[in-house]
Amino acid sequence: MSSPYPFLAPFWTDLVPKRIKNDRVSYRVYMDKSTLKNANIDVQNFSRTPSFQAKWMLVVTWYNTSVISHEDHKITVQCILITDHVSTYTIYRFINVSISDVGSKIGIGFNNGTSLSNPYSFTTSAYRMGTHIGNTGLFGVWFYTVTPDKNNCVFGTCEHEGVCEDLYRDFQCHCKPGFKGKRCQTDINECLAQPCDNGTCDNTVGSYHCTCFLGWTGKHCDSEENWNNTVCSREEVCCKMSPYKSHEETDSGIVAALSALLAVVSLSSLALAVLTCHFRRQRIPEQKNVTEETYENVTVTNTTEQGSSIYTNLQLSPNTSK
Repeated sequence: MSSPYPFLAPFWTDLVPKRIKNDRVSYRVYMDKSTLKNANIDVQNFSRTPSFQAKWMLVVTWYNTSVISHEDHKITVQCILITDHVSTYTIYRFINVSISDVGSKIGIGFNNGTSLSNPYSFTTSAYRMGTHIGNTGLFGVWFYTVTPDKNNCVFGTCEHEGVCEDLYRDFQCHCKPGFKGKRCQTDINECLAQPCDNGTCDNTVGSYHCTCFLGWTGKHCDSEENWNNTVCSREEVCCKMSPYKSHEETDSGIVAALSALLAVVSLSSLALAVLTCHFRRQRIPEQKNVTEETYENVTVTNTTEQGSSIYTNLQLSPNTSK
């Protein structure tokens, strides 16, 4: 069974599926978990690999197929190929193989770069494979490891806590955020993406840190902070107050200052009015009654026109002006 190409040979001879009386050759691919579960049990038992989990299976069946020129010599054979994409196994099932010798050579084995032959290959015993106990301890069932592969993750291949996935003759590292590379050996410089809106970025191993400018806070320095340490988002409007005074203290201080200023202005106006009235009385004594009436009218008129808190708070009136 020499060949430059890999092959499987469960029963290599001239077989003729004539599609009469239900004889046929068929194949089917399985990837559903329920079917693969049974394949897992077989591989785990036969290969003594308890961790094997199949991902793909091919089943090829020669059912009631006749040996060429001997239609009454029918056999039923299955070739099952099972893989987890790392290691691949095959099972030869000689379900109904017990016929007389018709003189044809029958090869049983496989070639995956290295040829392997069944002990009954090219012997007359090959016609009765269903009656022989296979290497599995079961009649007519033979199990072979087609593509053995070591576990490429056993040496802690991935750095920085990356998770290693074993592949056929290879491995793949699934890196944690912040790392990249075949073995997760390269630290990603997150600062290249400029994640800090209002601050400076410092790259760290597997991460980064934002040092915010004055008045900004948050992981990305994207939240404005007022003087009372109340964080304001971009959508909110915050009044920045003095770090030493509360809102109430500042408001009362402003009111007190304005009140004092207005009191000075009011007293000045009052003094000026008194002096003016005094000089008028000295210059035109005979017009005393008219002047007083005029002052009263002017004062009342000013109160109405100004309408400010100065006059209201001080409760100025013509009577207090006299």
